[in-house]
Amino acid sequence: MMGLSRDLVAFIAEKELGARLLLDSNGRPTAKGIAAIQGDEESDNDLRVGYAFQDAITGALMPRFSEGLPEIEAEEDGPDAWPRFVVSRETGREVRPFSVMGRRQHPPPTAQRLLEAYDVYRFHYRQREVGDVVDSDQTPSKIHLKSIEAIGAEPQAMQVLIWVQAAEAEGWQVRDPFNVLEFAPWLRQGVEAALPVAGGLGKYLDAVLAPDTRSSTSDGQSAELTSRVELEMLSRRWVAAAPEVAEQMEIVLRRSYQISAATTPLPEDLNSLAIETQKLGEAALKWCLRKWPVDRRRLPRREEMMSMPAAWWLDFYAQLGLPCLTDGAIQRLAQQKWGDIEAALKSGKRSLKALAAASLLSSIEHLDHPFHRLTAEELALETLFQLADDRNAAGHFSGELPSAGVVGEASNFVVGWTDRLIEAGRNR
Repeated sequence: MMGLSRDLVAFIAEKELGARLLLDSNGRPTAKGIAAIQGDEESDNDLRVGYAFQDAITGALMPRFSEGLPEIEAEEDGPDAWPRFVVSRETGREVRPFSVMGRRQHPPPTAQRLLEAYDVYRFHYRQREVGDVVDSDQTPSKIHLKSIEAIGAEPQAMQVLIWVQAAEAEGWQVRDPFNVLEFAPWLRQGVEAALPVAGGLGKYLDAVLAPDTRSSTSDGQSAELTSRVELEMLSRRWVAAAPEVAEQMEIVLRRSYQISAATTPLPEDLNSLAIETQKLGEAALKWCLRKWPVDRRRLPRREEMMSMPAAWWLDFYAQLGLPCLTDGAIQRLAQQKWGDIEAALKSGKRSLKALAAASLLSSIEHLDHPFHRLTAEELALETLFQLADDRNAAGHFSGELPSAGVVGEASNFVVGWTDRLIEAGRNR
């Protein structure tokens, strides 16, 4: 309405408003954004320089931030290229860690990726505060960010000294070098990614861990888990019809079995399973949108759809006459904004509820859509939406951390829900 370029608005939203935490990942005003709309001034007097960390092996951002770099200096007279650290001058005890360097150039992080890493950082601090998983005296103070701006285009190379130890269910784990949580699963992923390319790293891990911890316990358990997951997936006839959904289901099943084998599952593992479970539901709905696409040229004008009130959407969903829609599900669907539904139709990169609303639109044009076959009890949209709300609440500090039982039940539900949805649409 103001005649502004859409590209300019999108640039400002991502680079300025998102970086200042005035908009969330869905483009909606945060509490701070609402305050700015109401005229509250934003102060930049507390602007500071800090550090974010990117894994040179995987390219992923570490969910850790620091105002300084606690450096330790290696001895310079080592007989080889590996760093050498003297633990005790009296005894002469040394530590010679295996040195792994990243061999690929990864793109520098965007402001949006930094904000996503900061969300995980805050969540991990909340896990520590609720679970008291590490000694608070050894944990650095939590950093509170109002906005994030990347300084410089290229990251600076550095190495992090990490410690690996045996773990009950996983065989081995990497300790969190920032001492926020006990273990750092994202660092284990980096170590695992380095195993095929860093010659000798596997033997080094075998040497520093207890005998056979990595090679027998971890590898053996991994093989057992792989066989168990493969056997379960073989029983699903729909796998060939939706390979991308099957791939995500394998991740969920594997993580679920790992957690069930642990006496005391780690909070970060429970959070990982909750995230992967929600991704499974999203993957199934994306599959529906690809198999039963919507001709967006036949949709009403965007401006018209954006102006529709909630009451219109209530009538719209009710008049579809689908047996899978309950009054509660219609209420939740009517709350979805057209911009999110349109983005889900275009790219599939939206929340689970927006993807469900988009899938309902695709069912209008396709009579063989599974939404026409499933009952309200089978599709269970209300339950699916509630699980998504619970997951988002835990991730944004407005809810309690989920227990292993709650996460397991949610995972089992979404796995069964995915089976019903894909099977109903298979070979149609």
